[in-house]
Amino acid sequence: MTSEWVREASSAVRLDPLAVELLAGGAGGALGVAVGQPFDFVKVRLQSQTLYSGPWDCLRKVAKQEGLFGVYRGIMPPVLNSFLL
Repeated sequence: MTSEWVREASSAVRLDPLAVELLAGGAGGALGVAVGQPFDFVKVRLQSQTLYSGPWDCLRKVAKQEGLFGVYRGIMPPVLNSFLL
């Protein structure tokens, strides 16, 4: 029953192939940013602050002070950029 509904809904909506390509590329870029953001966050913190003795110390302190998702602060500009470029 669910697969029939999906087929009917997908046949009712006709998307321009260019729009599909742009959305797929943007989603792939956003996923790439989501995977790479924690690494970039730690790199920037290590380069700009002397509070940390290494990457694991940085991750531990950020998770303790800012929460588990603290490494994703500032992710919106790169995600939007992945859709625009």
